[in-house]
Amino acid sequence: MTSEQYILKERLQLLIGEATVKAALFYTFNFDPKFFENYVMPLLVPKQAFTNNNIANNILWRKLYKNSEVPPVTVYCDLYAKSLENGPMLDYQIVSVNMPSVGKNKGNFHPKHSFILLKRENGEEALLVITGSNNLTQGGWCENIECISEQALINGVSYPKTLKAAFQNLIANVASTYGKGYTVAEEAIYFFLNGKGVTKEKPCLFYDSFQQSFPAFLEEHVLSDSSVNEVEVISPYFKNDTELLQFFTDRGLTVKIEAPFLQEYCLLAKEVYEAYEKAGVTWYRSYESRSNHSKVYRFYGEGTVYTIIGSVNFTGPAWRGVPGRLKEVYNIESALLYWEKAEAKHYLLKHPIQQAHLYFLPVEDAGLENRFQERVNAPSLDFLIDWRIKTISWRGKLQSPCSLLLSDDVAIDLNGAKEQALLALPHGQFIVDSLARHCILTVSEQVGNEQRLHTYYPNQVGYEQKPLEYRLSASDIIDAWELLSREEKEANEWLLSRLEVYTELAQDESGRLVQEVGESKSLLNEMARHLYGLIQLEHFLFDPTILTKSGKQKTLAANNLRYYLTHDNVDTLRSYVKDIEKGYSEKKLLGGYYWLLLSIVHHRLYQHPLLPKLLKETLEAPERKVLRESIEEERSQLEEKIKSLETALGVDAKKLKWAMEALALDEQHT
Repeated sequence: MTSEQYILKERLQLLIGEATVKAALFYTFNFDPKFFENYVMPLLVPKQAFTNNNIANNILWRKLYKNSEVPPVTVYCDLYAKSLENGPMLDYQIVSVNMPSVGKNKGNFHPKHSFILLKRENGEEALLVITGSNNLTQGGWCENIECISEQALINGVSYPKTLKAAFQNLIANVASTYGKGYTVAEEAIYFFLNGKGVTKEKPCLFYDSFQQSFPAFLEEHVLSDSSVNEVEVISPYFKNDTELLQFFTDRGLTVKIEAPFLQEYCLLAKEVYEAYEKAGVTWYRSYESRSNHSKVYRFYGEGTVYTIIGSVNFTGPAWRGVPGRLKEVYNIESALLYWEKAEAKHYLLKHPIQQAHLYFLPVEDAGLENRFQERVNAPSLDFLIDWRIKTISWRGKLQSPCSLLLSDDVAIDLNGAKEQALLALPHGQFIVDSLARHCILTVSEQVGNEQRLHTYYPNQVGYEQKPLEYRLSASDIIDAWELLSREEKEANEWLLSRLEVYTELAQDESGRLVQEVGESKSLLNEMARHLYGLIQLEHFLFDPTILTKSGKQKTLAANNLRYYLTHDNVDTLRSYVKDIEKGYSEKKLLGGYYWLLLSIVHHRLYQHPLLPKLLKETLEAPERKVLRESIEEERSQLEEKIKSLETALGVDAKKLKWAMEALALDEQHT
């Protein structure tokens, strides 16, 4: 086994290369969605270049989802170790695991895995498996010292039966125990592991807590070698007594352990340090300035070295495994065991600690990773926000009265109905916009006289119709539509360059949007451009030759219809209508012109005579039904705006009829 030092992101970029990512599945204890979406998710679309501008990247993600270029992604994390500051913004599945309780004590969902399924340019599929100690956080990927192992499974090339079966069993056990059935990402990866092209075994074994306890695994696969007489341990967390240590010393092993340090301070309680030392441990330290979050066990025998890399700390719950009967709290852990022949011992630990120069730093809170007590058990709830119809739904078994707190004066009773239309609530639009910016839900549970607050991440569908935080002006949207006949890459580059200029001006130092910025061009002076731009969009969307094209071209046409008619992005019709509505409300656009533009959008785009046929020819029935309903919702809202405007303007009915007939006649000519 060879070891190297590298930045994990750069290593994954190298391993993925120009391949297409088909699916990705992650297991983590701590989870920070903002970090994941800005640092890890871009690795899954390697052909897309992202910027340092969050708003511009948000626009790019919507374009990628529109073109179905984002693979299915699932993340499992511990319910109590997720970020309370940053909620999920993108469209992927999150399963927050609520581990079982014993009294008030609770273990951790603690494995750290990245399963990334690739399809290379030659058609070959490969599954990258990263196993180690790194959480999906900035600390785990950028700041700490972490220890990981990598495997690349390729059917018929590198596909050992024992290893692939162990990975498959872990996925099945996690999904059946904590999920609600397989997600799309889990299905794709599980199916890949069904391959028949088994190759010879590798000198490694996979461990997880569903198989057996960690001591049982060591007894069977390491300590069965009677020549093993020495072990090195690297772990940031330790059991307060010497019970686990005795497992080694009772078998005659010499034990060396690296103590956790912050600069010159040992982060163990002094009494724990001294108890271990008295029991025979030789303590070591590292002089690295970064925190060492690795979990490594290295055993030395006669001519053979066994190395275990994974998530297993030197704690009781980490070692227990899933019990037959729940008597004590336990973690879900995972690790890989490697063995290799070695004529000489090459030790990991180099610097024994001199007691005379040791300072202890009292640790009041050893961190969530080592906390197993006094966790209030949260209600079992799953939430789903559907941005297409602006609803929130939930499911779960509730033992106490629970309410979802959406604002200071708006709460939803969760014990009754299972779905709520958000726009029907008081301040509904404000609540929708707030959830779009900060997607973390707070639930109030009443247990006797005690009120308990719990936080949840909702899963989200219809990401493309999630309200945008930033919009271009209608004039800029027209500029974007004029590029529709060109390559999409060129159009995207123009859009990004425009966005980067505007959003740099519109954000404060923290990146928060503080004002809308756009070129202030008079819509009245640009009337001809608006008419031309709308005609350009019409010709782009309703090209009759699409009906004679290949299946791939028809799929692209359907994606374009869905995107421009129903999605919420800076260059779609929803943004265009919002901006001309704003221009009218601010008296920058005459009512007659506003009515004309709305009518053109309504009649020549949402009621185009070719629309039903295009939908029928380009989409299967289930997708066609969903898109037709979304288009009808947009059309209905436009119709209401037009009727309200006609009433406000007091336009003569005969003139309206003449104008509508003129629009219809012009449509026939074009």
